[in-house]
Amino acid sequence: MKQRKFLNFLPLVILFLALVSCQKDYETVVTPKSDAVMQTEAEAPESLITPCVVPTACFAPCPTYYAPVCGCDGVTYNNSCEAICAGVQSYTKGACNCKGRAQPNCICPLYYAPVCGCDGVTYNNACEANCAGVNHYVNGPCPDKCKGKPKPNCLCPAVYDPVCGCDGVTYSNGCEATCAGVKYYTNGACGGGTSS
Repeated sequence: MKQRKFLNFLPLVILFLALVSCQKDYETVVTPKSDAVMQTEAEAPESLITPCVVPTACFAPCPTYYAPVCGCDGVTYNNSCEAICAGVQSYTKGACNCKGRAQPNCICPLYYAPVCGCDGVTYNNACEANCAGVNHYVNGPCPDKCKGKPKPNCLCPAVYDPVCGCDGVTYSNGCEATCAGVKYYTNGACGGGTSS
């Protein structure tokens, strides 16, 4: 009887020992699907790598608070909601370590294949980004940091609680600013700016 109980638990013991003996360097990663913190191998085998960014759609505006996260694409997002809306599949808490040491005598080809550096600067090509010491970049020019696409059919309450958008325009409230595509704003009217 005791031998049978032991044999029932033997696979669990072997699995536990295998997991303990296979530990490597781990980093804390937050997965957007659940916001649960889990441990993931810092350098996963090629066969286990999943796409970093998957096209997605956000159905509600993200809050404007600043709690930076570093996406698997090397981009620092203002908060986890913005990372999730960008389609980022995993991220770590805190800003990305964006820039290393620039290479002063670096020579690059003169072709234009823009990349967006993690510092928010569009470089003419990957070589120029590397020469500037940028550790992470994505293909294509950087998006406008202040304004995104306006949201069609966006409904907001008729409440006057003015906010100043990063574009220098005063909006009736935060919802109006978000619907106009403004990515961040401050409470109160803009000083000397225009109003929507």
